[in-house]
Amino acid sequence: MKVGPVLMNVTGGVSFSYNDNINLSQTDKKSDFIITPRVDITNHWPLTSLNSVDLNVGLGYSKYLNNSSADSSFLNVSPGSNLTFVAYMGDFKFTFSDGFYFQQDPVSEIGLANVTTFGRISNTASANVDWDLNDVILSLGYSHTNFMATSAAFEYLDSTTDMVTQRTSFTITPTLTAGLSNSIAFTNYDQDFLNNSWTLMSGPFASIQLSPYVSVSATTGVQLLGASTGGQVNDTTGNEISWYGSLSVTHRINNYMNQTVSLSQSNPTGLNSNFVGLTSLQHSFSWQLIRDVSLGTTEFIEYGSDSGGSLAENVWRYGGSVNLGYNLTQKLSLSLTYTLTMRESNAVDRDYTQNVLTLGANYAF
Repeated sequence: MKVGPVLMNVTGGVSFSYNDNINLSQTDKKSDFIITPRVDITNHWPLTSLNSVDLNVGLGYSKYLNNSSADSSFLNVSPGSNLTFVAYMGDFKFTFSDGFYFQQDPVSEIGLANVTTFGRISNTASANVDWDLNDVILSLGYSHTNFMATSAAFEYLDSTTDMVTQRTSFTITPTLTAGLSNSIAFTNYDQDFLNNSWTLMSGPFASIQLSPYVSVSATTGVQLLGASTGGQVNDTTGNEISWYGSLSVTHRINNYMNQTVSLSQSNPTGLNSNFVGLTSLQHSFSWQLIRDVSLGTTEFIEYGSDSGGSLAENVWRYGGSVNLGYNLTQKLSLSLTYTLTMRESNAVDRDYTQNVLTLGANYAF
């Protein structure tokens, strides 16, 4: 739909879920039925033929029928919600963005167990400039992130992160792009439980279209990790040299089937340590069975190891999902999804298995 000069898309929906372990517990599981209405809004405002403003927001609210303390404290805001302004000036492209979210579901965090909610707010303001020199693009960016927990139990995670990135990209052939990426980031915590930290990353990247059906993208490089000492977490890990990397292969099998395999290694800041060495492997598959019926699956396995500290643990997580979608009309769609997540830890009483069955309906206005 069009509202004045703004192009707007609105999708509303509601989901009904059964979760057999909302508190991610090994021995004291709590199950519940959850109703989640949501709306997704995208807005595109073309200021000129090149310059534009975009606003994308996903809003929702989760109501737990048996455990009201787990209800959303206010509207959930989906990761990926953002306000972006893009402007061109000669060979330069300027991008100013503010990304934000509010979430409470703890299952996305590999370091959490025995918790029902993990309320957190994140806001990232960023500025980036790209200098297009035809076959070479030079990029420079800066971002500032504020992270805030909404419950006292996780206030020790409140922090700010400042990052500077530099990227040089070469178009070698019409199907091959490669270059070098560098970044430095500083994280400072409001409280003295976790140690302030910094990371420096540098390495090559490349993406190639091998055929009309297969594309590959990869990154790798050296990562220097450093942290202060004195935090109550008692992680005394000093400066270290590690590595990061990712590999993604997308395969269009035919007009009806697609799959993607991705492998990554990263070292994000930890919930109970300076850093977490995180390795993950994921496969996704989609199949248009017939005209209005689709099937999708995902499988994943990940391993996380804390750098140190009194609460350090080593964790394996694996699982997947199966989704069946049906377009009832051009605007109304239905879905049925089953999701399994399993966690195994070397720490006592921090394993769990969670099963979730979700029936959803969406309407595109």
